[in-house]
Amino acid sequence: KNYPVIAAGGAVFKSIYGLFQSSDVDIYFYGNYTAAQADVYLTEIMYYFENKYMNIKKVKFERNEGVTNIIVDGKKYQFIHRIYPSKISVVGGFDLQCSSVYYDGTGYGTTPLGAWCIANRVNIFLHTRRSASYIQRMYKYFTNYDCSILLMNTTIEKLKNKSDVNYVYN
Repeated sequence: KNYPVIAAGGAVFKSIYGLFQSSDVDIYFYGNYTAAQADVYLTEIMYYFENKYMNIKKVKFERNEGVTNIIVDGKKYQFIHRIYPSKISVVGGFDLQCSSVYYDGTGYGTTPLGAWCIANRVNIFLHTRRSASYIQRMYKYFTNYDCSILLMNTTIEKLKNKSDVNYVYN
């Protein structure tokens, strides 16, 4: 059965470049249906994992307020408890452009900016869109996945005037 879900984020980015490092797979619901229907879909998906892997691998379920994790032999599938109106609306809100890509079972999708950033392996530093882990994740993409960082409306000279800035040059 096909469900209205997509995988999106870092795991999808890494799959494009063949970077098969251990990673959670973030899965998002999209479409025009209720939270109750999404819960039915999630329950059916959980039964699928349980039945598929019951004899060969250990399956563990963790359900929290905002996410349900299905863990199969250490691999985590993280289902986000939110229904987005469309596939593109999922990745359109991501703060790292290289992770703003989804896979829907048949192909990849992203925004025009996401496509450019993914093709060029660059994240644009946007100080207005930062989450609590923004700097850490941007640094991870820089060091682990060879993604450059594009600074807008600034220069290295301007940044050097700040005493609390650490520099890493590639």
